[in-house]
Amino acid sequence: MANPATPQPAAAKRRPWLLIGIVLLLMSVTGTAAAVYLMHRNKSDAHRVKPPAPPVFVSMEPFTVNLADTDSDRYLHIGLALKVSDTTNQQRIVEHMPEVRSRILLLLASKQVSDLGTIADKHKLASEIRTLVDQPFGAGLPAQQVTNVLFTDFVIQ
Repeated sequence: MANPATPQPAAAKRRPWLLIGIVLLLMSVTGTAAAVYLMHRNKSDAHRVKPPAPPVFVSMEPFTVNLADTDSDRYLHIGLALKVSDTTNQQRIVEHMPEVRSRILLLLASKQVSDLGTIADKHKLASEIRTLVDQPFGAGLPAQQVTNVLFTDFVIQ
């Protein structure tokens, strides 16, 4: 055992301060690393793109209509799906489905085979259907927001 009266070496007196210094240094490095990690994680979270909402569709029963050709009896069998902006528009269209079908039926019955022969003609028809369905169902009611008209069946006989 060491005698309390004997003086301790200078290195032994500095040892607690050295340990305190090392602990403070480790805490500082750990804190800095954690701060850098959290800042980087928050930046990468801000740059992430939210996945798009799932599409909303309104499926319709197929139409079979006589075409307006005067020289022969021709008909069109067509299936449609409407892509809409949200579920509110979907619900409004479903609630007014008889009116939607009537609008489309009248448009289709006015067409001739020559109006439907090319891809460009089909795109034009889709645009016309979209315009018809987008119209409000009554005074003071909002317009629908149909983003696309998709053909699921298209047969001219």
